Amino acid sequence: MTARAPMSNPDPSAERELVHKTAALARLSIGAAEEARLGAQFARILGAFHSLSELNVEGVPETTGGPRPASAAFGRLRADEPRASLERAAALVNAPQQDGEFYVVPKTVGGPS
Repeated sequence: MTARAPMSNPDPSAERELVHKTAALARLSIGAAEEARLGAQFARILGAFHSLSELNVEGVPETTGGPRPASAAFGRLRADEPRASLERAAALVNAPQQDGEFYVVPKTVGGPS
């Protein structure tokens, strides 16, 4: 296996679009200097992932992020069995804001409220 330099995205407008989309999702305002810096960083990160896709993995067993064996290294998992739900008052006791029946949280999707 040979190490390769991460590829840069040849389309700067795609980098800008990715930066703006990510900033909008995170509800961040960014300036031109930050846009350029973040675009270059995104290109390096995506280039590193691209280089991973070119590795020869023949003979390497597939893995998943599925369940791991219950061992001392990973801790023991309890059995997944039905049980009584938490009482509403107990669930709301640590809510930063509530309306008496539900958690009240700031709107996070669909633009400003």
